[in-house]
Amino acid sequence: MTNGITLPTAILMAIIISVLLFIAGISFLYTTTRSIQEKTILPMEEPEKSTVQQTMSPDEPALENITTADIPEIQRPPDCRDNYSCDFYFIFVPVGNWTDQKIFESVSKERSNFFIDISLFKFKKVGVIFIPVDFAQKCNVNKIHPAIARDHLTIKRCADKYVDMLGIDYERTIGIANEYVGGRAFFNSKSAYVTLGFKTAFGQQETPSLAAHELGHTYNLCDEYSQKEYNLQNHYLQYQTCRNQFPAECKSTENCLGNTPTYRDYSQEDVFNVCQGQVHYSVMGPSTSAECGYDTTGGYEAIGEVT
Repeated sequence: MTNGITLPTAILMAIIISVLLFIAGISFLYTTTRSIQEKTILPMEEPEKSTVQQTMSPDEPALENITTADIPEIQRPPDCRDNYSCDFYFIFVPVGNWTDQKIFESVSKERSNFFIDISLFKFKKVGVIFIPVDFAQKCNVNKIHPAIARDHLTIKRCADKYVDMLGIDYERTIGIANEYVGGRAFFNSKSAYVTLGFKTAFGQQETPSLAAHELGHTYNLCDEYSQKEYNLQNHYLQYQTCRNQFPAECKSTENCLGNTPTYRDYSQEDVFNVCQGQVHYSVMGPSTSAECGYDTTGGYEAIGEVT
């Protein structure tokens, strides 16, 4: 025992103090290391915004706020029919007992599209106007005799009255009746009369090319289905002559299908929904469903030969 403390006790106390100092040293090192690590760790980055949001300027609206009103309207090329600036107009007048404007316009469009498509008017600024049925009823065109010139003038006066309100002039007017009795036109005339087609032994024959045939007469084209009829019409022209020639291969027969080929055959373009068959004939021949255009003997050049 030394000064009241035995040797074993002193050794035990030394061991305890050493352990305490060791633990304190470990604690100090741990605390110091953790502090250094916290100072060197970078702050957590915010999630990236979408590419759209990053590229938007402050003045641009968010995508979810864009409406159809914000999308600029695509400007289509101007149509001369919208502002009555066409160079040529064809006016269709509902003659007879039409009651449905939509049916009248559908029938007229089919005929006007065919006529324009096979003539030089295809390459010009052309407008087609369909006179309202209720307007035409006030023109007294409900009873038109195709062979009376005065009745053709009635159709023309109806068209004149309507286009005067629009402030335009027109190339030709076509009175179209809701029946099947053929058509009629006078040479050098501004008007033509047509129906939906013909009556045959098999029923009613729809003939969309009939309007092109009768309009051909107004441009001094003569019938090509009969040499006799052709010569007679050529005589009617007096100081002029038929713009088209009679088919050379038909001079010995009275039943001719007309000149062939047509201008459309030379241009190798199809006439949809009207032209049929392997051999195509002029519309100035008879209606056989194979009439596909105006011929190259002068007929094509006569239609639309204007500046």
